[in-house]
Amino acid sequence: MILLGASNGMSDGGHANGVAMEDHQEQRQAEDKRETNEEIVGERPKKRVKLSGRDYAAFASREMDDIETALEVDHMILDYLLYQAISACLDRNNVSICLAQADQFLRLFQGRYPAYRPDQELHFRQLLLQLVTLVTQRYVRCPATPAKSSLQSLRDSNQTRARTWIGDASRLPTVDANTKPFDSALPVTAEELEENRAHVLRSIDIPPEDHVYEDAFYGTSECVSLLDLLPLFMRISGACYTMFSCPPTDTWMRLAAAWMLQACLEQYLIWGASGSDAIDEAFAWGPKRPEDVQEEGEEMTGEAPKIHDRRRDENPFCLDMDGEDAELWKDIRTRALETILSAEDQYWKDLVSHLAAVSERHPLAKTDKEIVCFLKSLAECIPEPVLVQLQKGQLRGMSKEETSAFIRQCGIDIAELFASVDAHG
Repeated sequence: MILLGASNGMSDGGHANGVAMEDHQEQRQAEDKRETNEEIVGERPKKRVKLSGRDYAAFASREMDDIETALEVDHMILDYLLYQAISACLDRNNVSICLAQADQFLRLFQGRYPAYRPDQELHFRQLLLQLVTLVTQRYVRCPATPAKSSLQSLRDSNQTRARTWIGDASRLPTVDANTKPFDSALPVTAEELEENRAHVLRSIDIPPEDHVYEDAFYGTSECVSLLDLLPLFMRISGACYTMFSCPPTDTWMRLAAAWMLQACLEQYLIWGASGSDAIDEAFAWGPKRPEDVQEEGEEMTGEAPKIHDRRRDENPFCLDMDGEDAELWKDIRTRALETILSAEDQYWKDLVSHLAAVSERHPLAKTDKEIVCFLKSLAECIPEPVLVQLQKGQLRGMSKEETSAFIRQCGIDIAELFASVDAHG
């Protein structure tokens, strides 16, 4: 879906934005395969929801003489649809319809205004929809599932980021640990993987899959993992803290560390990974060294600073973290890392049992709820879209009379506008 892979002026680039750009051939083949197996494995997620020709025409046919007014109105509609899609994902209500509607209008918007650069709030809401969609829809195959090629591109980009942050072997998160058991005792058996996957799905009220069949999804290479989404979580967190000019809080640091811990457990117990690469990638986050900052400054030339500034602002560890906050993060991160790399006897004797025990003490379902709660807080941290305020009859900071004047200035019948927006909602 293009709303998860904005381009043409709606994004600064980066593989996180391109994660869910569909390869239509792959999608069609996957849908055909699911239809063939449906009688064997039961009902599967519905196909991609598309707007009808009438609904799309309601968007595409509206024109205005004043291009600035047209852009303003289209901006309001896009902001509204992104907001509605976020709410639908978090509330798990009409998800496919709301995502399809937002996706379709974003395509139209980008076609009309290819050079448009979104303001801070719209950019943030678009990033948030990416993360909310992928977090809430990742357990089962659905229209929001990224294409294989996009997901692999994201993983390659994430690994490159981690290697860049690490720099040299002395900065590896696992540098002081004995990681040999992660090579010798892993991966876990296929039977254990299936049992672990079923346990996680049951814990979040999703019927377990039968991994004997080819269309099993959770824990396969086609499924989005927490490790895949960690950089996007960091990016959105940084964007939020930049808007409000405040550094990360201790509550956020604990959630970030919990995400890293769960990302590792998921890789070993659900995805069947081995070796210590997953740990090094997950925990490669923190304030940069002075030499890293100096090197980045030397690379900024021409137009690069503008792009660099936004990307820097979307890294929560580039927000002038002072010594006290940096030390707090170091302590929280170290505790989470030591939870995986425990020095207890059972860790060396039976790594799989150790990881299972850690997973039992730190259940994924609990962290998943904390993540969703955090995403809901992010959704509420910026003002509601103008059209949501209009639905309530009054714009923030305006009287009802001023609100009516604003609507007249837009040159559009507000009832007609909502009729076109909600034609199939």
